Amino acid sequence: SGAGERLRALTFNDLSAAGSGAGTERAAELAADPRLHHVVVTGAEDALPFAELDGPLTDEPGPTLAVAARHRLRLQSGSADHLTGHGARQVLDAHPARLADLLMDRRRRNLVRPVAALTRADG
Repeated sequence: SGAGERLRALTFNDLSAAGSGAGTERAAELAADPRLHHVVVTGAEDALPFAELDGPLTDEPGPTLAVAARHRLRLQSGSADHLTGHGARQVLDAHPARLADLLMDRRRRNLVRPVAALTRADG
């Protein structure tokens, strides 16, 4: 992203997977962030494990082949840079160590929102 552009955030949403409610809730939070351009990549039959596999298959295809379609869909919808997990959270929400700085500066009121978000994210 260039200066002044919103960062593109992708969420892969497989509604058939069990426990997709937390992902849907997090996607709604991302969509509300004005810094982000949020794109939801939906999983269909072509994103199922072992669907539309090209090339020779062995008796036991590896895990990489099982998720190849999902990765292809994500990459088609996004940019050249991909951040996931804690790295993405630290880019978007800042590193958790900054909370110590707020505490030492006696800015406790500013701690409420980021600590609550971190608690929800880590469970």
